[in-house]
Amino acid sequence: MKIEMSSWSAPASLKPSGDINGKKDGVFYSGKNSTLKASSSDPYGKYAYREFASWWKRSYQAYEAVGIAPDYISFQNEPDMFAEYEETLFTPTENDTSAGYAQALNAMRDTMNTLANPPKILGPEPLGIGYNNFQKYAKALTDSKLDGYAYHLYHAGDGNDNSLANYMSPESFRSPMKAIATSYGSDARPIIMTEFCSMEENGKEEYMTGLAHIMQVGFTDGKLNSYIAWELFWGEGKGQLIGVCTKGWGSCTEDQINISPEYHAMRHYSKFVNPGWRVVSSTSEGSGLYAVAFRSADCDSITVVAINENSSSLSLNAPSVNGYNAVYAVQSVENGSKSKDIATSVSYSLPANSITTFVYTTSNTAALSCEDSPIVDPYKPADVGDTIVLVDYATTNTVSNWSGDFTVTYGTKAIDGVSSYATVPLAGCEQGSDDCSYQHAIFEVPANASDALSTCSELVITMHSQDDTTTYVNVGGAGSEWISYE
Repeated sequence: MKIEMSSWSAPASLKPSGDINGKKDGVFYSGKNSTLKASSSDPYGKYAYREFASWWKRSYQAYEAVGIAPDYISFQNEPDMFAEYEETLFTPTENDTSAGYAQALNAMRDTMNTLANPPKILGPEPLGIGYNNFQKYAKALTDSKLDGYAYHLYHAGDGNDNSLANYMSPESFRSPMKAIATSYGSDARPIIMTEFCSMEENGKEEYMTGLAHIMQVGFTDGKLNSYIAWELFWGEGKGQLIGVCTKGWGSCTEDQINISPEYHAMRHYSKFVNPGWRVVSSTSEGSGLYAVAFRSADCDSITVVAINENSSSLSLNAPSVNGYNAVYAVQSVENGSKSKDIATSVSYSLPANSITTFVYTTSNTAALSCEDSPIVDPYKPADVGDTIVLVDYATTNTVSNWSGDFTVTYGTKAIDGVSSYATVPLAGCEQGSDDCSYQHAIFEVPANASDALSTCSELVITMHSQDDTTTYVNVGGAGSEWISYE
């Protein structure tokens, strides 16, 4: 069994708030008080990274001393999450108000490498993968410092971003998962989904196929090497997979084990797919049938997981695999039997809203060609030249890249020697007055320039005024944090 160890908060002594929690007396601490404390002598940056890494090393050694040596560590659970419980905030890289994940990773890597058998480090493990959230962290860090990529799925950027809504629309994860897998992940640096649940205390029948479908998306387009469910066991009879009750514990009136429908979704994968197996085939043709096939490392077994999300049953000819024989089949049905053995056959009925797993084996591995296809890390840093052209108004008069609270127009009256430009109107009132609110003009950066711009450590923007009126303009990245602006 592999073990991952994660931290939700740095010690209170390493935080400006002096509190491991993010909220006190009903009020959230500000971001600058929920991060690491500042340091004027830290070799990694402006915050107490070395002290943080030293605390982590001592914690790891304490577990190791009693026979628990985690294989993987993630030094900060959800570094982007303002939480009322234990939390420590890290922005992708440090700024004037927050410690940086990239700098903390450097300290962690150097410190943990002083151990005789250092654990592998996973990260950056943000709250979700919508809005390029994972990429913001991944691009800021040195990927050679990581042994694997990790993220959670509490938002996906599609539709209603809450756990339950996404449980019921698993396809919302396909696009952002695929975007990450296109640029990150390899055999040497795998991608692991390390936490997700419906946020419901007890699972419902319809969550079963939802979880199975999410995992199918992850193992196919997401190129996941592993999926960790939150949580296997939970107390007081509540939990995503298994709720445990003991009489007198909370609301428990008797000793009891409550098994959720989602447990069976996980079981369809975990019981029949073993460590080291690879995804070899998948389908998602829009017919409501989603499938993924896994092959064992020595090629003697293949497992196919098929999910029917239709409201009616499907008839399926038995999947045929050259040289293999179907030896086992198991099925779980919404509002029906769970993990029930079914007879192998030449055809199968897949009930509405069901999961069916087929297991194939062969004893003739010598006759098989078991060629491995390693996953190669696709990440390539942006190729940044000396000049990046976002738009040249000397060659175009369109201002379609602009949007906002007012209309941006194309201008030709010469200003400071420039005779082709975009005219951005201002609010026309005194800043701070009761009748003067902020107005915004947003320029959409072309896709071919966004990766290059993400590597910039500093960006200077020069604007030309069309008259001598005193104006105040703030410039920043739309959808990002205000870090430093004038």
